[in-house]
Amino acid sequence: MKRTGRCLFAASLVIFGVQHLFYFHVIASLMPGWMPGRPLLAGLTGVGFLAAGAELCGVQSNAAGGNSAGANVPFLNGAASWFAHNSRAA
Repeated sequence: MKRTGRCLFAASLVIFGVQHLFYFHVIASLMPGWMPGRPLLAGLTGVGFLAAGAELCGVQSNAAGGNSAGANVPFLNGAASWFAHNSRAA
């Protein structure tokens, strides 16, 4: 049961990775405009999702959690910066 859940989660990460690579211009348009290299960041995030999905069903499953978290760092950083920028008192 534990392996099944891990592989199902890995399948969702692979799907997210493929979508990030196929629709990187759409994903990049969701990022704040001041961020440089938005298509590159979208592509790197997709590659990170693919790597995390491959690791979860493989032997190196302990490193996959860190890789999955690392794939979300550009998004979380951008979201936090956007929120901080837009919540300032005028």
